[in-house]
Amino acid sequence: MNLPKPVKRILFVCYGNLCRSVLAEAVMKRLQRDRGLGHIAVASAGIGALPDYPAPRPIVEVAREYGLDVSGHRSRPMSPFLLDWADIVLTMESYMRDEIHRMWPQRNLDKVFLLGGFAPGNSSAKEIDDPYGGSADDFRRCFQEIEISVQGLLGTLV
Repeated sequence: MNLPKPVKRILFVCYGNLCRSVLAEAVMKRLQRDRGLGHIAVASAGIGALPDYPAPRPIVEVAREYGLDVSGHRSRPMSPFLLDWADIVLTMESYMRDEIHRMWPQRNLDKVFLLGGFAPGNSSAKEIDDPYGGSADDFRRCFQEIEISVQGLLGTLV
């Protein structure tokens, strides 16, 4: 993948900015803190998000199991400002990338990628399914996919 250089601002995008992008943002912030990469700004948003909703309890609980606190998260909609702000935008599913292209065709969209494509051994078409409404195991599986993908992303960036 041809990533823009340098990457100083990362935006994770899912549908509602309640589950997957929340976890990706939290994992990236932990990894960058652990590796001394505080110069990278990280945020999340949702292409269908309503503003100011908290992360659902299953996400808060699964994040806590992995040593992360997302209890203060509040959702925010994707916007042209956030798209312009980010050096790289990482979506969870290809339709989200397509929706960003449809909504803002005049913006620089060469920086929009699927997060799952950064997981070792995955093709660039790997999607991360939405666990919303699923079991605790679905949320854990989602977390693990996101963590592996974010680690791969960080390895690519560093």
